[in-house]
Amino acid sequence: MKTSRWILSAIGTAILSGGLVTGCAGANTTAPASQKAINVTTEPTTNTAATNSTNDNSTQLSNTSTVTTPSTPTSSTSPSSSTALETVRQANELAKTGQAVGIPYKVQSNIDAVQQAWGQPAQQNEAGAGIYATFPAHQAAFGLNKGEQIFDVRSFSSAIQSVTLADIEQVLGQPGAVRETSDSQIYLYPEGPDYQLLWVFAKSQSGSVSSHVDHISVFWPQGTVNSMAATQPAPGVVIDNAPGKAGRLLTFSIANPPQGYQLEELEWIPTNGSPVVNTLTQASKNGTSGNNVPGFTINSDGQTMSFLYTDAMRGQTGYVRVIYQETSGAAMLGQSSTVTLK
Repeated sequence: MKTSRWILSAIGTAILSGGLVTGCAGANTTAPASQKAINVTTEPTTNTAATNSTNDNSTQLSNTSTVTTPSTPTSSTSPSSSTALETVRQANELAKTGQAVGIPYKVQSNIDAVQQAWGQPAQQNEAGAGIYATFPAHQAAFGLNKGEQIFDVRSFSSAIQSVTLADIEQVLGQPGAVRETSDSQIYLYPEGPDYQLLWVFAKSQSGSVSSHVDHISVFWPQGTVNSMAATQPAPGVVIDNAPGKAGRLLTFSIANPPQGYQLEELEWIPTNGSPVVNTLTQASKNGTSGNNVPGFTINSDGQTMSFLYTDAMRGQTGYVRVIYQETSGAAMLGQSSTVTLK
């Protein structure tokens, strides 16, 4: 498997008047915002927020994930500002539609629209799950699949870089997952069944984490799926106990869990009604606490999976979907047959 890093701390390489800027530090240069370099690295990520309930069964759920203790961002001496909190709220709302702060182009659109307005990218390199086009003058980068469709929109704007972890958690609560690379720490928040909002903090060579965000990434996993190039079958979701057979829940298992991929999200997608989305970390915690309904649980054996629903959801028709991703971000999706909650 190609060891490309999924969450790139920066995209591309640029030469400024003061010299060559590479890596995460490029986003912290004192050059004017319109000249900031956006650089690429290819280190693999590790999921640092998996709970102990899945550690002994990582073969079932994950073939690449390593559990480590996440670093703590350096404390900011300034209190949360209303401007920073509003930026977090704005980023959260925009991410639900596949858009990033300060960038008028969404995931699922084609890069042609960007190039017609902004011209050719400063650089276009193969990285992560596809090709990344960088536009330093707009503090933006885009991940593209084979059809030149955008699956990742990244913003390096000054508004985003004013945000701290305390700001993020004050508005959004605890992240759904925490990931770590050699030069970045990433906090993931699911934004419905289709998108992921990633807050990326740069790390120094000594391992200390910056107090402020380097960039955000609005990621569309489905846009990275390449069924034509697949070397193994997609995962399947097998309903083991039908809804209502043992109370307000259904249980299921995964057929053909893909090798080299990590189970990232579990989703209930109804024909009508609101979807329910949990990360692997959230589902594992739910299995311990049993407090999150509606929601998914993964029991301590690491294999028994359930979806618990409320009385008000009885009669909903839909399906369970799972998203697996490798370290580059490339995804494989699987879903169950259609079922009705009883």
